[in-house]
Amino acid sequence: MKRPAWFGPRRLGFGIGPRNWQGWAVVIAFIGVVTYVPRSYDLSRGEYWLLIAVSLAVLLLVIYLTYLDDDEEGGS
Repeated sequence: MKRPAWFGPRRLGFGIGPRNWQGWAVVIAFIGVVTYVPRSYDLSRGEYWLLIAVSLAVLLLVIYLTYLDDDEEGGS
């Protein structure tokens, strides 16, 4: 059975977006980490930007891997 991709091409515009609840969960978790952690811990400006960079890198990696997985299985 083919697993549904979490992210896929947008219907309007450029880029990709969440296709199902797992994709939305990843996006919401990213937003939660970027907004909650700086308020919970006393982060310096540099630490804050490092948190954003690492979180964004993880988000983009998850999107890339799920999108790549869909393409390899013959997704259109």
